[in-house]
Amino acid sequence: MFLCKIKMPSIAVGSIFAATLCLLVVASPETSTATLDDATTDSPTIDPSITLEGKCVVVCDATSLASIQRNNEYSSRSVGLTRKIAFSAARRTSNVDYFSPESADRRVVKFDQVLVNIGNAFDMHESTFRPVVGGVYSFSFTIVKVYNKYSLTVALTVNGNPVFVAYADGNKADHELAQNGGLFRLNPGDQVKIEVLEGDLNTGWQDSTFSGYLLYQDDF
Repeated sequence: MFLCKIKMPSIAVGSIFAATLCLLVVASPETSTATLDDATTDSPTIDPSITLEGKCVVVCDATSLASIQRNNEYSSRSVGLTRKIAFSAARRTSNVDYFSPESADRRVVKFDQVLVNIGNAFDMHESTFRPVVGGVYSFSFTIVKVYNKYSLTVALTVNGNPVFVAYADGNKADHELAQNGGLFRLNPGDQVKIEVLEGDLNTGWQDSTFSGYLLYQDDF
């Protein structure tokens, strides 16, 4: 049996480079001139005329290899986390004759000022958010209903389907708030809006807001 050192090539993990020192143990029925002392030198000498037989075993530092694997997995997952997407929109002016309660059609609540639009995923003209990457997003909205006799039901919709619903009474208060929010997973190209399901906003919805941001991106 003889024992020698081999040095594995450097392995690149993101910006981390690691070299693993291993031992190659070769069990041979032949008598070897290489000794354990030889293996401890920088340049072990092995008789090239010896025919190596038996099994070869590479013994590595398991801790180093596990660390490399963890760093590699983290590097792969963290690639998608660099994308930043966030928006916030508000209604600064009032409007009349916006929505007739007798109509069965939904109407999109329109916002006329964009406060933040990192990633350019919010379209102010259509007051619609369209994610460019899939992942879990956080949303919140507050609709301010100026007094009228009709109660109000609004919802954050995804592709026309209500996800988060909010209500405001039709009492005699000057202003009522319909607000809600939560987390929801989206795919690229989904359409997220605030829509009126029932009621009336024809007396205005000034100071209403709609905001959202990417919490984390899907792994690839």
